[in-house]
Amino acid sequence: MRIFNLLFNQLSVFILLLTFTPESINSVTTKNNKDTFKNPQNIKLIDQKINFLKKNIKNSNDSIKNAIIKNLKLSQTEDYNYGIGWNYFLLGRFHQLKQENDSAIYYYQKAWPVVKAEKELNLASAVSMGLTNVYWETGDYSAGLQTALDAEKFFKQHNALNDKYAILNLIALNYEGLFEYDKALEYFNKTIEAAKKSGREDFLGVIYSNIGNLYYKQKQYNKALEYLRKGSELEKKHLFFSNAGKSFTMMANAFLKLEQFDSTLVYLKRAYQYNINTDDNTGLARTYLGYGEYYLNKKRYSASVEYLFKALEVAKPVNLNNEILKAYQLLAQNYEITGNYKQSTTYYKKYFSLYQQMYNVEKINQLNALEHKLKLQIKENEINRLKIKEEEQTIKYLNYLIIAGLMFTTLLLVFIFNYRKNNKILKQKNKEINEQKDHLEKLNEKLILAESDAGKADQIKTKFLNNLSHEIRTPLNGIVGFSSLIAESKLSEHKKPQIWNIIRKNSEELINTIDGLLELSMVASGDINLRKTAFNVYDFLSQLQFEISDQYKDITPSIELKFLSDKQLNDRIITTDKEFLKNCILKLVNNAFKFTRKGTVELSFMDHDEELKISISDTGIGILEDTPGEIFTQFMKGKNIPNNSAGLGIGLTISKHFIEFIGGKLWYETEINKGSTFFISIPFNN
Repeated sequence: MRIFNLLFNQLSVFILLLTFTPESINSVTTKNNKDTFKNPQNIKLIDQKINFLKKNIKNSNDSIKNAIIKNLKLSQTEDYNYGIGWNYFLLGRFHQLKQENDSAIYYYQKAWPVVKAEKELNLASAVSMGLTNVYWETGDYSAGLQTALDAEKFFKQHNALNDKYAILNLIALNYEGLFEYDKALEYFNKTIEAAKKSGREDFLGVIYSNIGNLYYKQKQYNKALEYLRKGSELEKKHLFFSNAGKSFTMMANAFLKLEQFDSTLVYLKRAYQYNINTDDNTGLARTYLGYGEYYLNKKRYSASVEYLFKALEVAKPVNLNNEILKAYQLLAQNYEITGNYKQSTTYYKKYFSLYQQMYNVEKINQLNALEHKLKLQIKENEINRLKIKEEEQTIKYLNYLIIAGLMFTTLLLVFIFNYRKNNKILKQKNKEINEQKDHLEKLNEKLILAESDAGKADQIKTKFLNNLSHEIRTPLNGIVGFSSLIAESKLSEHKKPQIWNIIRKNSEELINTIDGLLELSMVASGDINLRKTAFNVYDFLSQLQFEISDQYKDITPSIELKFLSDKQLNDRIITTDKEFLKNCILKLVNNAFKFTRKGTVELSFMDHDEELKISISDTGIGILEDTPGEIFTQFMKGKNIPNNSAGLGIGLTISKHFIEFIGGKLWYETEINKGSTFFISIPFNN
């Protein structure tokens, strides 16, 4: 950005702020829909001022600061979190540009929780980078690393980490400051990958120079020079002159370690020129330290001390703790060599005091201990949750068993009564027919047809009662038999869970049979209450996927369960009877598993012409029937299904009625010995 005359800036900003109206600047679209605004005009004015201040923040003068504070107060009055977050950030940035690091940290810390709560990703990136960078510049690597890792976690949660190479770079720098060089190099490599994907060749220069600095600290000076040269060339190419100046200082330090003193002076002079031209106090402090170390090696102690005091003079006002620490160390060495042990001791004490402050090992250990304690607590909570769930399940199954017994007795009495009643009616009809033999031929023909229909009905009822007897007696035998084993208490502990599983499975089969009969009764009587609600399709499918996976995970290893979902469903809302839809899907999935020995069962969902389309496919035996659609008739099964197979033949009948009742369609495609696919379509706005 161009640098204007200071007086002109102050005057222009003052005039602009006086004439600031909602119409004077194009409005910024507000991304916050959560707040309840007292005055929409004030919100519009806040957004416009934020847009203006973002463009003029580099004009670090009192008019800008006063404008930010005024806008912050207005945002707080309106309880407008978007405005509060932006204005805290702008105050932090204002003080950072003026190298008032303590104030910058204060305002960045105020902004960070607001920004995270509002999920403003661009602003979150700016705030976390600003705060982490100030911590790193001042040598507070523990706080810097904690902030940067918190930011990385935040961006991962919102799938926005791919282009956050600057955050990854700061994580690496703080690991380097804490002497964790392997972790630092790992994150530098992540930064290179992210910068390349984003096409940021300019930022690659900064990363290469940082890696050079890392190798310098590991005393690999030739490798350090290799990366520093590569980095400084890219920094100069893309006009990053401040960064290039710092890279030249590091190259000078590397040449000094290699005792190539002429090259050391050449690069110190280059670095100094870049520091002055870019008004870079951090770089200038490091260059003065380079001169101080150079003259110490050349045994020109007075010149060394002179440059070290210059470094302190630049570093202290802006809290450059790392540079201050280095200066203390070199001053202590100078005075020790020249015999001034009192001064040497003084600066060694300052060095160790600041070192302990910067590298707060106790704080790092506390963070690790807190993380470990949290993991243990989570594990303990999970164990307690499983215990409670197990106890609840036991009570639940016992209740189911009692209810199932009562319902079975009631239903059996009802069916016996109806059966006897129907038989009595048929006998009466036969008696009437015998008494009316002289009726007309036409009446006789009708009577023959009626007898035929009655015979078919009787055949269907007989078949139904046989199936019902089998479906009820089989699980009851299992429940009674294995309950007796438990009552006798002769089972070993490792066999009891197996017995409980058998009892649970048989109880569930019995309950499913009874539920099916109740549902069929509802369909026959038309006594169905429709309860339409609006719900999120993605949440519904996620819960359904979890239940199905949990139910069939141990059924057979030869069947693979697959789920396919259209990404367009993530934010779709559907209005229908949720329980009816779920019930039908579960019945169709159960059928797929029942008639599939090996292969796959696949459940897929898609957005198709404003309808939710669901398909359940299997690689089972297929459906053989005399006429298409016959399989939806109650008590009917496919011709290729053994008579003694489980089920009453009512699941598809119920499913079709329920789907049509909620305004949808149910149909199927099949191929013998290759499998079947059932389709459901439900309008989103039904």
